Amino acid sequence: MEGTQVKSRQRVSDHGEVYTNPREVNAMLDLVKHETERIDSRFLEPACGHGNFLTAILERKLDVVEKTYGKSQIEFERYSVLAVAQVYGIGLLEDNIVEARARLYSHHLTKNAYQFVPVLDMSKSWTDKDLYKRYGITEAEITFIDSMIRPMQTDLFKALARWIRQIGRMRTS
Repeated sequence: MEGTQVKSRQRVSDHGEVYTNPREVNAMLDLVKHETERIDSRFLEPACGHGNFLTAILERKLDVVEKTYGKSQIEFERYSVLAVAQVYGIGLLEDNIVEARARLYSHHLTKNAYQFVPVLDMSKSWTDKDLYKRYGITEAEITFIDSMIRPMQTDLFKALARWIRQIGRMRTS
């Protein structure tokens, strides 16, 4: 949908729906570049549309993760999850929400984009305790996470699990 700012006149009239082109998205994000490149910096897009800002922010964060932690699979996985967990969007129209989610889940997933991908047995039900142990999360980090992060909704966790499985399939093909 790059370059298209309007899906229909009716949607503009009914919902004020107008998309921001990637050129403008990147120009605006460059104004807060130091925040977009901080892995733990949170972003909320209150009118996410089909995800132009969200995907650009996530791309910048994942680029930093790859450059900084790309040589250690455990560190790469840990900070990739942290980066993804910092990007939030609110949408009004269901079709836009579905499209934004799909773009976020598939964005940055080219066959050779990363040296490492998460390797988790997705036939297993993972608990927080299991994941903390796997990634070597300390008690201080657990306390911080518990104080700052709301519990994930089940559908979001399932979507993240599908995303991780998709990455694994891409690495083996």
